[in-house]
Amino acid sequence: MASTVEKGTKGFIIQISIRLSMKQAFACIFIFLLFSQICSAQDLVPFKDSDNKYGYKDRNTDQVVVPAKYRKTFGFRDAPFARVYLGSKYGLVNKKGEEVLPCEYDALSVSKTRELIHLKKDPYWALVNWNFETIIDFDNENERKTVIEENGLIERWIDEKYGFVNLLGEEVIPVKFDKVSRFQHHGSIVSLGDKVAVVSSENKMILELEFSEINYQRGYLIAKKDQFYGLYDTLGNTLEEPIYDEIEIFSEGKIIVKKAGACSLWENGIKTPTVCRRFVDAPDIPAKFRDCTVEEDVKAGGNCAAREIISSIYASLKYPPIAKENNIEGLLVISVTIDVDGIPIDLEVKRALGGGCEEEALRVIKGFKWEVPAQHKGEFVRSKINIPIRFKLE
Repeated sequence: MASTVEKGTKGFIIQISIRLSMKQAFACIFIFLLFSQICSAQDLVPFKDSDNKYGYKDRNTDQVVVPAKYRKTFGFRDAPFARVYLGSKYGLVNKKGEEVLPCEYDALSVSKTRELIHLKKDPYWALVNWNFETIIDFDNENERKTVIEENGLIERWIDEKYGFVNLLGEEVIPVKFDKVSRFQHHGSIVSLGDKVAVVSSENKMILELEFSEINYQRGYLIAKKDQFYGLYDTLGNTLEEPIYDEIEIFSEGKIIVKKAGACSLWENGIKTPTVCRRFVDAPDIPAKFRDCTVEEDVKAGGNCAAREIISSIYASLKYPPIAKENNIEGLLVISVTIDVDGIPIDLEVKRALGGGCEEEALRVIKGFKWEVPAQHKGEFVRSKINIPIRFKLE
């Protein structure tokens, strides 16, 4: 009995050893084949011949894969296709060097993030996926490039009516509106006749089609109904019924509601009476950062106050480390509303650079105060100015 058990155990051990060896063998074969495939894979890059024509060659072997015949070629840039230009038309070449789309399109662009391809045959546009399945075909209404939202919906128009389809071309929001907007906070402002509404990406009404005007402002919706304005959150919940003559929302979260000539500061449904301050687009006398003397103004060519604010900004500005590391430089523009006491109450980036430049510019401007607010018809008023700030590496 003992010897039988020993024999069986040895046999079991031998079987396991054989099975492990076979698995290891298959693993080695698989790795070898994979390595071979990787090594043999083509890495196509554009090249130009002596006749100034372009083709593609394998970077690894320097072997020509696509003969030089195009007026222009482009890199693959992590996409399975690259654009080619022949005559006056665009096409697509894959990584095997095959022309998967012939050069017959007036414009062509490849989206890596959405895996989509825009095609244009003047004057119409089409949209296909990377499997070359049509999402939106060429038709008489498709005279501009489709807008693809972050939520994956695509603006669609037929017979001058607008809606949205998904990436499969299926209608999500009916193509029935006179106008649609880009999605903000998961909603698109749509219009039909003289009424506007807000519809979600799931085709649910955030605000019903009963308003004459709707605007997104700093995380809120301001909607006009029967000549009065109401305040709503981005889910459509009513914060204030449409009973106000005017609603202003500022960048620091301050909300002013105005009714019958009286103004209140609104905060979480609580309204505190405040002084109404008039806003004028083109005041008689613009706000002055510094009250320059006549001599100073003449010496500065009539721009003393403007020069003072720019020089004060540059004196306080620090180049953001991230922008410096990434060689970010250029011009940004900040829009500033100057209150009647000279304090900047509403700052908005009109032209951005990134890398922390906007945050640094806002930090500096928020610490300033204008010596002379804008005046209009003898009254101090709110006014708005644009301040250009250039970031330049030395």
